[in-house]
Amino acid sequence: MEIGGGKAVVCCPDNIVDQVFCPGQLDLDVQNRLNNALLCPTNHDALEINEVILQRLQGDNHEYVSTTEIQK
Repeated sequence: MEIGGGKAVVCCPDNIVDQVFCPGQLDLDVQNRLNNALLCPTNHDALEINEVILQRLQGDNHEYVSTTEIQK
């Protein structure tokens, strides 16, 4: 992933997650965590970083799905 027009290169998504959210497991109860965000230039980069963040969150993962059609 390249940042700043290619001036800085992050070789591992873990590094950028550590810089924004601190190393270790993530605790969403800490108010500071809710005020941080990562912006990604591509969906591929966002998916990589999201996977790292999901692995660090405590508790069970839940997947929610939706639809735009009503089925009879």
